[in-house]
Amino acid sequence: MLSRLASAVSSAVGWGSKCDISSDEDDDSGNQKTDSLIDQILNDIFTKEDEGYVAPNHTKPVLPTIQTKLEAIGTVTRLTDKSGVIDNKYYFNRASIHCVGLDEGKEVTFSAYRETTEHEWRVTQIFAVHDETWNDQYSDDDGLEVKCDEIPIIPEEIEDNTGSANKRTINGVVKLKEGREVVVRYTVKPLKGAHETRETCFNLDEVSSDFLPMIGDVVRMNCIVEITEETADGSGSVVKVLSLQPNRARAFTGEVSAWLSRKGEGTIQEAANIFFNRAACESGYIPKKGDTVEVEAIEFERIGYDWRAISVRPDTICQRDESEAVHRKSFYRIDPDLLLNKGNIVVQENTQFGALPASDQYKIEVSVSNEGQVRKKITRHYIDSTPSNLTLMSPTNQQIWIEPQQTITFCFKYNFKLLGWFSEVFIIQLGNIEIGRLIEWEVFTPDTSAVPTARITDDKKFHEERSQHSQTYHELRSQREHIVRGRALVKRPNFVKVRLGHYPINDDISNAMCQSQDNRYISKADARDALKKCCPVLSESLSEANHRSRFHDLLHIAEVDGSIDMCRYTKERVSFVKRGEGAEYLTLTVPGLAEGRPSVLTGDRVIAKSSSCGIKAAVFEGVIHKVLKDEVWLKFVPTFHASYNSEDYDVYFEQSRTCFRRCHAALDICHSNQAKLWLFPKGVKTKPPQVAIVESEETELVESKFDSNMYANRLKKLVWFNKKLNYRQKEAVRNIMLGEARPLPYIIFGPPGTGKTVTLVETVLQIYTLMSESRLLIATPSNSSANLLAERLLDTGLFQPGDMVRLVANHIIVDGKVPVKLVPYSATVDINAGADEQKNQNADKFQIHNGTTILRTRIIIGTCMALGQIIQLGLARGHFTHIMVDEAGQASEPEILIPLSFMAHESGQAILAGDPNQLGPVIQSQLASGFGLDRSLLARLLSRFPYQRDATGFPETGGYDPRLVTRLSLNYRSLPDILELPSSLFYDSDLEPWLSDHDSYEAKLLEKATSVLNLPHSAVVFRGMKGDAMRDNDSPSFYNAVEMYHTVDSVISLLDADFNSEDIGIITPYQKQVTKIRNMLEKLRGETALGVKVGSVEEFQGQERMIIFISTVRSLGSTHLTSIKRNTAKQLLGFVNNPERLNVSISRARALLVICGDPEVLLVDKYWRSVVTYCIDRNAYLGVTVPKQLLDQ
Repeated sequence: MLSRLASAVSSAVGWGSKCDISSDEDDDSGNQKTDSLIDQILNDIFTKEDEGYVAPNHTKPVLPTIQTKLEAIGTVTRLTDKSGVIDNKYYFNRASIHCVGLDEGKEVTFSAYRETTEHEWRVTQIFAVHDETWNDQYSDDDGLEVKCDEIPIIPEEIEDNTGSANKRTINGVVKLKEGREVVVRYTVKPLKGAHETRETCFNLDEVSSDFLPMIGDVVRMNCIVEITEETADGSGSVVKVLSLQPNRARAFTGEVSAWLSRKGEGTIQEAANIFFNRAACESGYIPKKGDTVEVEAIEFERIGYDWRAISVRPDTICQRDESEAVHRKSFYRIDPDLLLNKGNIVVQENTQFGALPASDQYKIEVSVSNEGQVRKKITRHYIDSTPSNLTLMSPTNQQIWIEPQQTITFCFKYNFKLLGWFSEVFIIQLGNIEIGRLIEWEVFTPDTSAVPTARITDDKKFHEERSQHSQTYHELRSQREHIVRGRALVKRPNFVKVRLGHYPINDDISNAMCQSQDNRYISKADARDALKKCCPVLSESLSEANHRSRFHDLLHIAEVDGSIDMCRYTKERVSFVKRGEGAEYLTLTVPGLAEGRPSVLTGDRVIAKSSSCGIKAAVFEGVIHKVLKDEVWLKFVPTFHASYNSEDYDVYFEQSRTCFRRCHAALDICHSNQAKLWLFPKGVKTKPPQVAIVESEETELVESKFDSNMYANRLKKLVWFNKKLNYRQKEAVRNIMLGEARPLPYIIFGPPGTGKTVTLVETVLQIYTLMSESRLLIATPSNSSANLLAERLLDTGLFQPGDMVRLVANHIIVDGKVPVKLVPYSATVDINAGADEQKNQNADKFQIHNGTTILRTRIIIGTCMALGQIIQLGLARGHFTHIMVDEAGQASEPEILIPLSFMAHESGQAILAGDPNQLGPVIQSQLASGFGLDRSLLARLLSRFPYQRDATGFPETGGYDPRLVTRLSLNYRSLPDILELPSSLFYDSDLEPWLSDHDSYEAKLLEKATSVLNLPHSAVVFRGMKGDAMRDNDSPSFYNAVEMYHTVDSVISLLDADFNSEDIGIITPYQKQVTKIRNMLEKLRGETALGVKVGSVEEFQGQERMIIFISTVRSLGSTHLTSIKRNTAKQLLGFVNNPERLNVSISRARALLVICGDPEVLLVDKYWRSVVTYCIDRNAYLGVTVPKQLLDQ
């Protein structure tokens, strides 16, 4: 009908255009004739129902309109198994459209909906499929719209202008998930008849969500629906799903009742059965029946289950009472019934042989007597322990006759090359009778025999000291207003554009951590409970609503804990010594300073109070300007220096508050800048690429198709600076350049040895060259990583002084810690608003930049804390176009917000590079860590939607959305056997080895090393040993002499076999063990062993060595595990009880990894047990016997 209208009007206009128009009158006359003709045509076309219609003589202008709903006839132009398109315009999902007979080329009657002109049409229903003879009841032309609702276009950008009239919350169950497509089944209640079951389909990339759904989840959908009068609530078909949430959620502690390792699925027992799979488990954790776990679960529908766990973490606090421990003590070692003598055969009762020297001259003997009157036959005798450190010397026959009243002696040789405590089960069989004995002994050398027998020092002393420190800190707070301030490292500015707030510590927090009703030591548990009362947000899960207040409280808690720890250096009646030119410094000797527990830095303060003047004595502050091995150099107020004459003072140490204040300020800035968009993302809203790139040689031809004035839209040729990048490294750079998910941070997920830093350097170079308008702010948590990144950029030869600034803190310059190579590029910031634009270098020839010169520098590199100086320059938001953070997993969330606070969410881009499965932030406060300050933003983002891994949704990219994350997978560091362990535990078995285990240099070195050390030919070896973990009276740090001896002995053997000392590393979690190993190596090999790196796990982050030894230290010696009353895994394992530390430790070696530890202790840990069993399964375990019950429990 409308086509006839269009044809008639066209004819009329065409006829009118042929008229001879010679004058204005003729023109008017012609128009009138044309109008009359159109009126007549219109009246002829319309039906009798439209006879009242009168065609207007003149059409008045009206607002342009858009169609939001339509019913139409169209042709199916494309059809797949999952989706289809009508008229190349109207999209539909086949899972939500139920229609029989669909095929390409078929004509259909359908309805469609869209929100605005910026949204695509979506088919909501297909009413009918027509064959070639269908009755034309709607139109005369194919695809003609027959019914539509129109609304005026609103000239504003509104994401959701549909109002609430057609919004509904629908509860349903996920019935299908294929890739990113999800089908949810739900029911509706028609006005007439029974409930109807319907389904709707949506793509996870197009909805807002807090979790990743799977089949069976009960969900709540916020939807846009068609309005209808056929249902009780007026809702018709689902047009679009806006957001998705679990219908119900809960958190609890339960026990793993079943785990099927092949399927990667299991059950947790609580009030009901809870389903869980490997994806829900914390990285590194492999479940086992009987594990106590902390669970977050959502409602779930599957036979036998009501809930599904979306997060499963092992609960390390696994306490046993004394009665249970005593019961299980004997069960672990030997069955009590086996110890009984039977059939008149008597086996020697005392089989505890004590300390035996490390010599082959000594033997272990066990006697067996026949006290009956009948001859007996021993049919079998054996050591029921694997591996065994006993070798039977005699008798050699397996079957032995014992005459009445005869005694036979079994003589064993023990392994004297392995030190420590041993216990093995010896069993004899007489037909169906079995008798067993637990043989126990210790092997020692003169180097270890002097070790004290006390294994674990009583913590009472440390508790008392902590109590004293708390009281000291509380007294200092009360005197804070009366302190005479000292001279700062740099002169305080007269005026700054932005002043940091003071953010004073809440008295409630201080009192909760320092005061008890009886003024005694406050345990961590008591302090935790008190903090929950005064800071209710600490009891809540982290959310948009409490993010700001929660982290302000956590920063205060960390600051109070740090201040209490600093009180360890409190000394009474000490004197200062004048030093320096003109006696400008007063120095103070501080015993134990070099140990760094806690660290004292330049900028910290010493509070001095006269020892003889009592309460009314003046209190002076001295600022620390230099820190030496056991000495600090201070500057007080000048009058104090002038009047000081060797008097005695009581001194207290205080940490600087500057870093905490910068974190507080960054929190406030981010929340005022709508940071919640990327701190708590709900989904991805794809943006146009920020730069169009191409790797084709035909770039110039492609560019010619674009408007030369549209520079931002022109394609730019991507030329790789590093030609050796692998595919995923290049993909990371490409995805960052496109920036389609801005402002959500892009994450370069870099497992060990996969070239994360190389990828980040390439990204910096590409942005710098292809985006000339860019300004880059590059942050790291530590100075070492900032220096490394700056040096890598300089190695490209593309930068000279002025192109890049390595921004450092004043104390780094004072302490002389700037690498020579970076001196021309290093600078500090003068935050004085009145500073001259040109600023001279200071005495050390370092640049001092003011705000103007900072504005002109395109690349600034510094630690997160050092970059906090820029906050006070008052730069415009969005000044930096790109903000990158390397080693982002090592920064706390408030710390990383310092550089990210400069990002404008409208135009900026953030890139976070790191690995959440390696070492996280170093937080000295156990209380703040327990409440979540030790979790990085990187780890938090990767654990939530849309960053969360979806193995089926993104199978080609390791399960991660390439718009948000690239996980590097090609490992250039380790042999395959070494790589397999961290890959399976922490990286979903996604890591690929670059090195060959046959013809690589590392493989040849492994063969030589295992031969020298007499080890199994395996790249990962576990040497089980039970030494004594001890602490000296003056230090809380543990050491283990047995592990120290074996580790040093192995290193010396390698050095004697001409191995390079720089190829060897020793990792141990305790500083005391580090010190003792270093001293022993120096004593035995001197300068030859200087290249051997000995350090904590933290010191090896980012490092690698050909051969790595790990000394875990913690052991119970001869003590049985279950005889310890009310112990916990955390207390038993200490620093070892940390999956991130474990991952770093086992991923540093290139050719050989040797682990020394007590397997009985390590098997308590849910992560370390995987390492022990990995070695046992591969016949790469040697040393003390592992009780079978420990492996089976």
